[in-house]
Amino acid sequence: MKKLYFMDRNILLWLSGSTLSAFGDVFTSTAIPLVTFNLTKSARFSALVLLLDILPLIILSPLIGTIVDKCEKKKIIIISNLISVLILGSFLIINNNEWYYLIGNSLISISAKFYSTSAKTMLPDIVNDEGVITRVNSLISLTLKIARILGASLAAIVLGLWGTKILFMFDAVSFIINMLCVFGLRLGSEQITEHQNIEKHQYVFMDAVKYFSKDNLFLIMCIVYGGLFFLEGLMQSKMVVFIKQYLLLDDMYYAFYQNCLLVGVVVGQIVLSRYEMVQKEFFWEKVGMGLIVASLVGIFVFKNIWFGVLYGFGQPLIVTSWYGYFYKHTPGELRGRLLAFTNMCFDSLHLLAVVVVYFICDYFMPQQSLLFTAMVLTIVLLATSIIRKNKVE
Repeated sequence: MKKLYFMDRNILLWLSGSTLSAFGDVFTSTAIPLVTFNLTKSARFSALVLLLDILPLIILSPLIGTIVDKCEKKKIIIISNLISVLILGSFLIINNNEWYYLIGNSLISISAKFYSTSAKTMLPDIVNDEGVITRVNSLISLTLKIARILGASLAAIVLGLWGTKILFMFDAVSFIINMLCVFGLRLGSEQITEHQNIEKHQYVFMDAVKYFSKDNLFLIMCIVYGGLFFLEGLMQSKMVVFIKQYLLLDDMYYAFYQNCLLVGVVVGQIVLSRYEMVQKEFFWEKVGMGLIVASLVGIFVFKNIWFGVLYGFGQPLIVTSWYGYFYKHTPGELRGRLLAFTNMCFDSLHLLAVVVVYFICDYFMPQQSLLFTAMVLTIVLLATSIIRKNKVE
């Protein structure tokens, strides 16, 4: 099993369904901004679409986490996929109302959050082998990352040939196939036991908040992981400006930077999916953040976008180590609420970074704001390491 874990029936079904669904998600996320902008010719409305894509998830996270813990996760995944299929189908009929697209896209995002929260908390029951769960999670992250990147390229081709309706149709089909794959899953006894004893637990969202006082290491790891979300919000907004305005390079170099990120991510995910984490999870998270800080210095001090490979390599170290700890050490009956609460905090940090960029973009150069962020992240990393060391002693 350990050598051929990726050939397990459950894992193959899950990989196939989630990868195809990731393709479809990119198609819809590509189509919605274009459709709404073509109808409104308003950049503000496009920004509103993005805002209502994120904000409801932050507000509804407590409800989502509680429902995921309380109900059978397999049913939640199937229902959320079905809702998305119905909304995407309606886009083919009601296709000239920008407000309907906005509301429908928000509902799909909420449905997707139910899906992702259920899927991530159900992963231990899908794998049925705690010894390889870190590698399986890394393999899934790798395939989803590649699917989204290839999906973006394919979406551009489909868009040019057939238009946005085909994008919606493909996404709807991907959801249907994902549902069929989920139907075919054989879950472990842990899922059944949890469902049978569902009435014995009280599902209070505050239990997730209180959990951090019981597990200080998880709190520390969340702080470091949250730093990555904040940094991502800055990088998305600042990198184009840095390459185009300050390095005076053309569009090809931004695409080259994205390729550097992809190479780093793929190498990192392959390493993590091939080998077990011999060291503790927090060690790898620190290594990942150290690589990202080094990449920022390389990009914005030495002005070399090749350092994007380091940035890409550091990402999976942080993400996989966080999820590795999450799956191995957090209580199974609390995972839905805990994941919803942490994601709510991470999404808030990401949104905060975008807001910060909006207000400071005219006053700070990209390298100033990002190097300052790198300095803050280094201080956070050192502080959390010292706190953890003192706790252990």
